[in-house]
Formats: sequence, C-alpha cells, structure tokens
Amino acid sequence: MRVAFISQEGDLGIYRHIKGLLRELSKHSIETKEFFINESNIKSVVDEFVSFQPMFSLDINGTGILISEQEGKKSILSDALGFVHISLFFDDPIFYAPSLYSIKDANNFIYFLTDIKYSQSLSYMGFNRGVLYMAPFVDGSMMPEVSQKDIPFVFLGPVADPELILKEIEPQIPKEFLPFAYELSEYLFRNPEALILSAKDYVLSLFHIDFQEQYSNWAKENSLEEIGLLAKIATLATAKKRWYILSFLEGMELKVLGPYKGELKEGHEHIDIKNWQDALEVLSRTRLCMISFPHAVPTGIGFTPLEVAYLGCAPMLDFRMTLPGFFTPGEDVITYLPLDRADIEEKLVFYLENPQEAEKIGQNARKTVEKNFTPSDRAEFMARVMNDIFSQAQKA
Repeated sequence: MRVAFISQEGDLGIYRHIKGLLRELSKHSIETKEFFINESNIKSVVDEFVSFQPMFSLDINGTGILISEQEGKKSILSDALGFVHISLFFDDPIFYAPSLYSIKDANNFIYFLTDIKYSQSLSYMGFNRGVLYMAPFVDGSMMPEVSQKDIPFVFLGPVADPELILKEIEPQIPKEFLPFAYELSEYLFRNPEALILSAKDYVLSLFHIDFQEQYSNWAKENSLEEIGLLAKIATLATAKKRWYILSFLEGMELKVLGPYKGELKEGHEHIDIKNWQDALEVLSRTRLCMISFPHAVPTGIGFTPLEVAYLGCAPMLDFRMTLPGFFTPGEDVITYLPLDRADIEEKLVFYLENPQEAEKIGQNARKTVEKNFTPSDRAEFMARVMNDIFSQAQKA
C-alpha cells in the first residue's frame, strides 16, 4: 500500500511530527513518499504523484488538495483517479474554508480531526461524512535536546494588541454587522470555553429580530463570507485573552516568545524568532511556559503544549473541562483560570519562587508525552483505518 504526503516547503513548524507518522506507517507495510508542491512545480509534481500510484494521499489542514479538470468539470484528484485523500486538521476547519468549499462534493475524502469539536465546524459548513478523531502527537526525533533551564518563564505568542487586530479586520466586515462582531468577540473573551458557533447563535439572539433576520439571510446567501467573519472574530477573541493577561503582568520580568504586535509592556522582553525551530530551542531552556489556548483549538490539547511538555518545560495552561483527559492538573501541568487575575499571579509567584516544583512538573509532563502522545500509536490507528478502507474497496 502506498501513501503520498503532500506539503509545501518552508518552516517545518508542527509539520515535523508528520515525518514521524510517515516513518511509523512504514512499519505497517505501507510505502510513503513526500511531495513538496508550489505554484511553479505543480505539473511535474502531479506527474510524479500519478506515477507513484498512491492508494491514499495525506495533507495538513487541506493545504495539499489537488484539483483536476476534465471536459470543463473540476473535481478533486482523488475522485478522478480513485484513491482516498486524508486531511489532518490541526486547527479549526473554519480557518481553511475557501479550500474546503472547493471540494464540497468530493467522495474519496476523509477528515482526521485533532479536536473533536472541529466536527461541529465541518457540519456547519455542510460536511457530514468521513470524519475521524486522532489526538495530537510529538515525534521526539525531530525535537531539540532538553538544555539547562536558564530561562525562568516565557509567555508563548503570537501576541497582538486587539485594537490592532480590530483595525485590520474592520474593513473586511460588512458595516451593518460590526456591532455583532464586537459583541461576539467580547462574549468569547468573557466565556473562554464557549464555542464560536454556539456563541454566535446566543449573541445573535440578543439582537433585534429584524437584525437577526438580516444576518441569517446574509449568511445563507454568503456562507463562505460568514465563515470568514467567524474566523476573524475568533482571532480577535484570542488576542483579547492574551493581551488581558499580559496587561496585569506588566512590571513582572517575563519574556514573550514569538510574533508580537503592539507596545511592549513594562518589564517585558520580546524574544523574536525566525522560525519555530528557534522557538523550540528557547523552550528547551525554559523552566515554565504560560500558554493561552487559541479559539482555533476549542477543546483539545493542540500540538504546541505537547511540544512544550516534551522539552521538560512546565506547561501552564488555561483550565478547560476537557484538559484532565490529556494531563493531570498539579502533576504534569499547571492550570489557571483565564479571567482570574489573583489565581494567575498566585501560581506564577509560587512556581517562580519554587523553581524545583516547576522543574518537577516539566519532568512529569515529558513522561506523559512520551507515554501517551507518540506517532507510533497514531500510525497504528491510521494504518488500521487505511487497511479497512482498502479491504472494502477490494471486495467492492
């Protein structure tokens, strides 16, 4: 059985862990091959791809979907050639709606979701079949070695002043819906565990019935534009969460790691990075890393906290009801209430004054990742799915 992984060249980022998945798949009698595609090499890559004759193709977040055209009719290449395409979604599918809407009628397509609630987004967009769940994982062979912990504490970005985000997205939002966008982003900020789609329905119900009807009619006629609007609002809400935390940590000596837009708070230092590898090198030297979950990861753990944990860095995460399914608060993760200033300050002071306790959390976190979040387990599950599909196809 052959599997083709389609990706775009550039910074590996969390794509590095797919290499471990491909390596593990080869242990299940599956031949894998990577195809790097860009605008200048599409024809040659597709020719090589067809010659490889894969039974399955694989990409991340729908970025490797290949479209064919025959007699003026466009279709996904997997439908045209009779193989199955699998997209692994690391983030909420609403952020990749344009590419997904182009394959809405595809048959040979499977969504592997790393967050169960992504299925709600797919259902809202009209995709109701071929959905499977697979937890994130870390390929240790692609990670840097754990270094001496000489950095006490970092706050992980990207971070942006929400006013700057608002200025960027305001011109892209229909003027009549700006008040709704403001209210929805504020509601998400005040209710960090709320899901964007259910929150949208609740906030919309608070507006006048005429406005509700106007919005609903617009959403029906402009479904792709509405999904784009919700994605922008989720981005704004994430920026509000992170900016709020940094605002009351002003004066505390901390390092902000990753992209940063806005005026730097007093006492804070910005560590700029060229790529994610640079970030991992910093995290390998860090004792405690504070992370604020983005709304792009509504209920799952995401890849980044697993990478932080693997590097022996104590992950400090905003608590959500689903978190104990991945880590045990107080043992291999530090949790905080995202709107509770006293809770955040108290825990930060304790672990900064007791670095041995933070290091103990980091060591336990690494053990948890090594035990439960490896590409070998995920490859075994994926291989089983592929073999079942292949067997069914042979019988048919």
